[in-house]
Amino acid sequence: MASRDSSCLKNVNASQYNYDVTSSNIRLRLRTAFISLLSAQELLVITKDIAARRKQNADLVKLLYDGGMENKGSLLTADANLAQAVFNIVQSERAITVAQRQLSKEMGRAAVRPIQASGSLEVTTVKGEKPNFEALATINPSLENLSSLTEAAQYGLKSAKAEFFPTISATSRAAVAGQTFIRLGPC
Repeated sequence: MASRDSSCLKNVNASQYNYDVTSSNIRLRLRTAFISLLSAQELLVITKDIAARRKQNADLVKLLYDGGMENKGSLLTADANLAQAVFNIVQSERAITVAQRQLSKEMGRAAVRPIQASGSLEVTTVKGEKPNFEALATINPSLENLSSLTEAAQYGLKSAKAEFFPTISATSRAAVAGQTFIRLGPC
């Protein structure tokens, strides 16, 4: 009976750890979707700036070509670079749409509406000691979940084995009548 109780307790613990793992995964996916949208928005700003520079360069090369100071290969290269920059803008806009849809999905929204992410993508370097990976691994919810499930299974196995062990039981009856002890025999 104690094995069954222990098994049930370990199953409850495993369910709690499973909840923690699920919660962690949801927060990770939400954070990843937000960062994807933020980086896609920054990429669009950069690609628009590049396209503006390529446009200026193509206009300058066209003027030089019309004046007879530049060859046709340079003009075609400048036009190709401009076309590539315009394509990159369209691609960046598509990346924003995809990132918005992903973020909406992670937020649980049924209807997809344009979302604007705000913030900055700054990376900070943390200096100090190396983390103790063994200690971090022992408090990992996934590992704790698996550990609890293993222990629950071990208790369940002990309980199942105990049901196959023989049981010994004895019963007897006795009665006292006056000063005499009467044996009545087995039950």
